[in-house]
Amino acid sequence: MVILKLYLLLALTKLSKLDQISLTCFKSLSAIRLVESLEFQIIYSVFNMGDTDVENVVLTDEKLPSKDFATSDGRDFKWEMIPAHRNVTVSVTYVPKYSGYVNITSATVAYNLAGRSEKRVAQSNLIGTVSIIPLNEYLRTQSSHFFGWVVTALLLAPCFVVPYIKWQNVKYLLKPTKKGVKSE
Repeated sequence: MVILKLYLLLALTKLSKLDQISLTCFKSLSAIRLVESLEFQIIYSVFNMGDTDVENVVLTDEKLPSKDFATSDGRDFKWEMIPAHRNVTVSVTYVPKYSGYVNITSATVAYNLAGRSEKRVAQSNLIGTVSIIPLNEYLRTQSSHFFGWVVTALLLAPCFVVPYIKWQNVKYLLKPTKKGVKSE
């Protein structure tokens, strides 16, 4: 994933020199698996790739349905200025209420170049359709299975303990006596 981000930044750097792109936005998820009732974050990274500062930066994104997700954060972020060759990262925390599929669309970043009045707009990457798995399925596949290992150990204990005890008894019975010592 890190290599993909670096490749994306390198490609966007090349584009910024050609098309005078000043601002890029990268949108990612904090979790590999989205699970109902467990929180995850959508992370927005805004990069100023240009040689000038950008002003009045507004990041907007469509809200995920409130009937399916619980969130405590806002979805619109504003910055007065992002200096040249700097980045800003923000995140929004969600908790899925149900399992199923959700479409996560791209975010929009509107900004002005420093000293200019023309408004520019940039789009982030599109994450697409993501699966939210049920909590019980996640726990079944990702739990430590502690009790299963305890039961397995209890079932296997006689297989190791009984031969060991028998070996100790035979070893005691066949113990050689010392010469010159009479046994009674």
